[in-house]
Amino acid sequence: MVKRFVLVIAETSLELVPPSMFQHPTVIHDARRRGLDVSELLLDRSYHYMAMKGLQQEYKRGRPDIAYHILLDVTASPIYKKGLLKLYMHTIDNHVIDVSYGLRPPRTYVRYEGLIRELFKKKSLANGLLKLFDADFSKMLELFQHDIVVGFSRMGNHTSMGCVIKQYSVYNVPVFVVGGFPRGHFSDEIKKEISTLYCISDYALDASTVVNRFLCEAEHNINI
Repeated sequence: MVKRFVLVIAETSLELVPPSMFQHPTVIHDARRRGLDVSELLLDRSYHYMAMKGLQQEYKRGRPDIAYHILLDVTASPIYKKGLLKLYMHTIDNHVIDVSYGLRPPRTYVRYEGLIRELFKKKSLANGLLKLFDADFSKMLELFQHDIVVGFSRMGNHTSMGCVIKQYSVYNVPVFVVGGFPRGHFSDEIKKEISTLYCISDYALDASTVVNRFLCEAEHNINI
């Protein structure tokens, strides 16, 4: 019987503007508009699209809103509030955000941006409920005990979320991985750590939709 679920959002599109973009006019303009240094800006394709041209894996980057929606949905869920779900966000540039039980994130996006900028600077916020550290995906997995790692991808075996949860709830600590990027697929570094990939829809789903299906089925499985 499962003791707790671990949800990892992998290669999350959440990062600061890289130094190679510091001198681009759109980045400088955005920093001045916000009253920030360019090194404090979150990379956001809504504002930095032109500056991102030629950036490695550009199609996966510049969407900090994806993590925002997931953070709100997970922390509002009964399974999280009961302490039966642990959330980690692994970022595209190999940082890990550890979300502890009891976090109440900002309800507005502007305040969320400020929170994440502060987290990148201080590494720990909200009395330690939100922590950030450097680690690639495999190193992150080594930090907590788990039995198996399962991922969701359009490249996976077709099934329902309910069947996946039922199958892996026999493990004590199963890890479920959802991509936190807008387009593309898991990198080879991620895929090599995943035991099995599953596809839960004929449609390409947003990360937050996959997460919400996971939350509902996990709660149903343990009668919350």
